[in-house]
Amino acid sequence: MFRLIYVSTAKFGLAETDLANILEQATTANAQRGMTGVLLFNGLNFLQMLEGEQRDVMEIFNRIVRDSRHTSVVTVLQEPADERVFPDWSMQLKARPSTANPGFGDGTDFSDVTDRPMPEHLSRIFGNFDTLKG
Repeated sequence: MFRLIYVSTAKFGLAETDLANILEQATTANAQRGMTGVLLFNGLNFLQMLEGEQRDVMEIFNRIVRDSRHTSVVTVLQEPADERVFPDWSMQLKARPSTANPGFGDGTDFSDVTDRPMPEHLSRIFGNFDTLKG
């Protein structure tokens, strides 16, 4: 198994309907490939972790890079993995309001992601993203 984490910046004018479309597309594509993961949005930036077979992860990631709803995609981590951090989520979207987009999200935080058992280096990546104020 393989995991990849990237961060990116949302395009100006991204709407909540865009987030719903992203989630729907990701859930369908990931379920077909047996992939799992999470997508965090802080009102300005995305962080996504993909877990699955390396070929599938890279194929999906290459499609993500070309998506016009975000820019400045930076790969944070690529590594083999012994087990999944999100085995029960084909894709889960967590969005919270921010100064950049106060209307986004439902006011929840990312604690159901950051509190999951995971290797320390992943915990630091998610924790660092959690501190960003979009």
